[in-house]
Amino acid sequence: MFVVVAVKQAYAGHAKQAAQLVANCQSGAYMGKFVVVVDEDVDPSDLFDVLWAMCTRCDPVRDIDFVRNAWASPLDPMIEHDARAT
Repeated sequence: MFVVVAVKQAYAGHAKQAAQLVANCQSGAYMGKFVVVVDEDVDPSDLFDVLWAMCTRCDPVRDIDFVRNAWASPLDPMIEHDARAT
């Protein structure tokens, strides 16, 4: 449900493209609630580093995108029972 990707940004928009790619591949889209892209100097396997980078380098208004009505799993606890596919 939480995916972290580190990229060496080569051009403006590179991180956004990486996030969209991850969010739209099968393993990222199915139950993938959060996709975080960090710079190459952040260790993606160290959640403290990831959260530190998010808190110190991210402007929420400018840097966070939302994907609405995306693919989910009936196992997702956030989906209301009546809305689950049977």
